[in-house]
Amino acid sequence: MITPEQVRVQYFSYLDAMYLRFLSAPESRAPRAPLPGLLLDVYLVRQARRAAEMLAKAFNNRLTLPWDATTHPCAVPDDDELATVQYDDCADPLTIEDSKGRMLLWHLPGVIIEPFEGVIWDATMDLNPLLARNRPKASAGWRENIANFRQPQEGDELVPACVSFSPGWFQLGHDGADDVPSVSRLLADPNTAVAGRAWLAEMIYPHIIISGMLHIMHPDLYDAGIASVEALRSDPDRASVVDTWQNPFNALSVVTNRASPVHRDKMTPLNVYDILMTIGGDHEQWYSDSVFGHSPPP
Repeated sequence: MITPEQVRVQYFSYLDAMYLRFLSAPESRAPRAPLPGLLLDVYLVRQARRAAEMLAKAFNNRLTLPWDATTHPCAVPDDDELATVQYDDCADPLTIEDSKGRMLLWHLPGVIIEPFEGVIWDATMDLNPLLARNRPKASAGWRENIANFRQPQEGDELVPACVSFSPGWFQLGHDGADDVPSVSRLLADPNTAVAGRAWLAEMIYPHIIISGMLHIMHPDLYDAGIASVEALRSDPDRASVVDTWQNPFNALSVVTNRASPVHRDKMTPLNVYDILMTIGGDHEQWYSDSVFGHSPPP
């Protein structure tokens, strides 16, 4: 029986080799393409090639900001400063770095190939029962506040809502020295765990694909994340989720039809990335960032 770990190892190896190939020289002078592992089907091979090429293009297409990220207050810049960092033409992959060369953002539009976009979309459709149980509320914080969600319309395929999953996180107010991380409610509650864990199983390959990109973009973060997730196996309840948790982040959210107001993540260190991926929806929509500028959806 082929395990996700075996697929991950071969996928990462092929992705890394292809990335170095695309970095080394133009296509006409690039060295011979490496052979993929025998466990990789044609779609994983195509996906690895697409991701490797786009990562290499992004690495070589840099936008440098006029400020040092370690001293910038991370507040919304003045209008004059914002005008100097906006990037209007984002049809191509790019990276954004600060004035000291620290990579702050990777923009990879269209990096997920259509077959895996379909997998992600179908898996998200299967979450509709969970989304319906976690509808936004007027009294909730901005992440789940009804004011930030589009009103349901006839023909909608997804219920507007936000659901979060984790194989082990500290519950609010329980992050002291004697507290231990616990499986998120939607993966632990018998009324929701079946649907939540089925979604994780459907997302094994997409999560391997996303992890592979982080492995290249920020290898230290990837290694630290995987080590943290593996450490959760010390508890049997958490271990049963870790078996299908194929990404290095210990928490993720699935959000449907939400507009996020301007905000800052005060809990994330400067040298740590988040990953934002959009699937489906209106292809004319725009992603807007008050510090970096704006672009088409990644």
